[in-house]
Parts: sequence; structure tokens; C-alpha cells
Amino acid sequence: MNANDLSRRRQRKKSDEMRQRLLDATLDVIADEGWAAATSARISEVAGVSRGAQTHHYPTKASLLLAALDLLTERFESEVRARFTALPAEDRTLRQLLDLLWTAYLDDRHNFSVLEALIAARTDPELGTGVAELDDRAVATLRSLATEVTDAAAPESDIADAIESAIVFYRGLIVQRGLHANPDHLEQLARSWRESASRSLTG
Repeated sequence: MNANDLSRRRQRKKSDEMRQRLLDATLDVIADEGWAAATSARISEVAGVSRGAQTHHYPTKASLLLAALDLLTERFESEVRARFTALPAEDRTLRQLLDLLWTAYLDDRHNFSVLEALIAARTDPELGTGVAELDDRAVATLRSLATEVTDAAAPESDIADAIESAIVFYRGLIVQRGLHANPDHLEQLARSWRESASRSLTG
């Protein structure tokens, strides 16, 4: 490897590290301070990079926010799939997947960021298109994983619909969780729904 190649490799590594810092800072600000606080200036401050460096990698605020949400979605999908596939084959049931999905949604960094994005996307066309695409991808990934469940007697389409329903239901519970100081009741609601859904689909 010559000097020019080594220099380019170092530059790419530095660039990748800076992008990672910006994306993690974006998620931190959204989760801890809310969507309105996620200004370009604030994100640059938390990431410890200049505004010029930020706009070099992400020319617009929307492009930065969407890139951060893309990373969050990727991590969420990977975590659920990894935990599910790590189970013994006999334990990879629809009920287990619904349990894992609920546990994943209890991650405040994830659910607060997603809920903030969903609300903001309602009135921002550029953001709305990107958030919708990311949401569709996450739902499709989880629906596909659900159809791999071996204990289900129901049609694959019904199983996939159950997962999508779970996502919608869990999001609603997360909103309620932020409003009411009774997590035990919400946990009971989630558990009852999982039992009912898995029982009706697995025979």
C-alpha cells in the first residue's frame, strides 16, 4: 500500500467516525431532549464537531435526522432478529417473538426517538416520506421473521398481520407509559394481548 492509499484509508476512517458521532448525537438529543431540541447547532455541539463538518456529511437537517433514524431502525431489527435466532429451535415461537418485540420497545432511546419522529413527520413532507419508508422496512422485516415461526397453524398472512398489529399496539402502550405512572398495568395489558394473539394463531 502506497502513501496515497494509506492517506485515503485514514481519511475514510476519520469520515466514518465523524458520521457515527453525528448520528449517535442526533439520537441522544432526540431521546433526551425531544425532537424540537434536535437543531443542527445542538447536534453539532453534542457530537463535538463543527457545523461545517456536519453539513459536509449531511447537507440538510432532514438528511441527518433520517440517517440517524435509519441507523436506529437497523439496530432495532438486528437486535430482535439476533435474540430470536439465538433461541433453541423449539423455543422460536410466535409468543417468544412477541415477548422479544415488547422488550425491545421498552428501550427508551428507541421508542422515544421513533415516537418523536412519527409525530414530526405528520407535518413535514420530506421527513414524512423518509420516516414512512423506514417504518415500512422495519415492519416488513419483522413480518418476515414472524412467518419463520414453526409452531403456527394459521396462514402466514395472519401471522404477519399479528406482528404488525403488535407494533401498533405496543406503540400505543408506550405513549400511555409516558403519561401514567402504573407500568404494571400496561405490562399486564401487553401480556394479555400476547397470550390472546399467540393462542388464536398457534391453535
